[in-house]
Amino acid sequence: MTEKNEKQQDSSIELGLIAYGDMVFDYGDPAKDLDAVTQAIELGLIQKPRFTESPTKPTRKSYKFGDLIDSFIDEYKQDRPKVADTTFKQYRGYLTVACALLENPLLSEIDQITIKQMKELLIFAPANAKQRFKNDWVAYRAAAVSKQHKHTLSHESVKNHQQWVKNYLKFCFENGHTESDLSEYVKVLKVSKDNKTKRIPFTADDLKKIFSGHLYNGSEPVYPARYWLPVLALYTGARIEEICQLNVSDIKKSDGGNWYIDINDEEAGKKLKTENAVRHVPIHPQLERAGFLEFVKSVQTENLFVEGLSNRAKKSSNLSQWFNRDEPRCKGYFVRCGITKNGSRGNREWTKVFHSFRHTFITACRDSGLQDSYIAAIVGHEQAYAITHGYGDKYSTDLLATEMDKVILPEFPLPTSLIPYGAFS
Repeated sequence: MTEKNEKQQDSSIELGLIAYGDMVFDYGDPAKDLDAVTQAIELGLIQKPRFTESPTKPTRKSYKFGDLIDSFIDEYKQDRPKVADTTFKQYRGYLTVACALLENPLLSEIDQITIKQMKELLIFAPANAKQRFKNDWVAYRAAAVSKQHKHTLSHESVKNHQQWVKNYLKFCFENGHTESDLSEYVKVLKVSKDNKTKRIPFTADDLKKIFSGHLYNGSEPVYPARYWLPVLALYTGARIEEICQLNVSDIKKSDGGNWYIDINDEEAGKKLKTENAVRHVPIHPQLERAGFLEFVKSVQTENLFVEGLSNRAKKSSNLSQWFNRDEPRCKGYFVRCGITKNGSRGNREWTKVFHSFRHTFITACRDSGLQDSYIAAIVGHEQAYAITHGYGDKYSTDLLATEMDKVILPEFPLPTSLIPYGAFS
């Protein structure tokens, strides 16, 4: 064993130099060199070499697309405590549809092509998946693949589905569940106002069909709520949820002797869409002639309507479906009356739903010459909120009642004697 100050070119010597600094073993035989190194280590003359291994990355758990949806929704809820549960239910619905269309792949398998395929399927995906397919997601995806379904998602709905997939994939990346930010692949569809499905008013012919249907012609027994909701919506412009939340005590008389509906969110269980939705809606003369006040006097419960209401977050959920549904095996009231629910005008799609009563009322107000500020105060639009909160209560209930009397609306011979006052059996 010798020490040298210069490196030798033999490979075994090179290894020695690397491992042991300036101590070189050179017997002219690699086997003897190795034996010498071993003896030197045993004698403590040199230390055993240490090999540094590069750290290995922890193994990322493989999640499927649908595995983290609950976690995502829960985190989103925590950051937004004031958002209604129904809104989160809608968000979950967007992701459930996407999961079905993608066939619930591993997150690690999602790439740009996957996202593009999802967009193509969304464009042809059926609307109202839960109602039409009853959670049969295999059949739902098959319908999207076929590109033959009659009622597909609107442009606005496609955009919403894409946006929440994007939000979800961003969440997955930020929480370490994906190696790359997959949300960057999602190019959300841009929807101009012209491309949004527009809810349009009912025509005069539509209204004739609605108010001559079985609810009003005596051919079948009816729930009071089903009977009165279209009547109230037509003559007040109120939203369906606002009507379903009404209590008997919300029907009041002003100091000037005018009957009105007090739409408020004061009692437990009442929720309004916006702050400006709190308002007094004068009772139109035709609504009074239809026997509405007599009906109110006959109700023996705190709530104006009981039968047919939903126990879910929105009391109007069941009734909304009952009127609006457009299923081959379960047609809603409007379709049964012969109303054409959907169509297009140029490049713009339109639909007629219960909310069309509100548009019908607003159109009638304008056609009758009411100022926009009066209309806003009656139907609870934002302009009314700005007026009352900026300058005080500008419009009294009695003034609005005078304006309401000017509104020209179609009148129908409603058979009040057919209304089953009291408990429905």
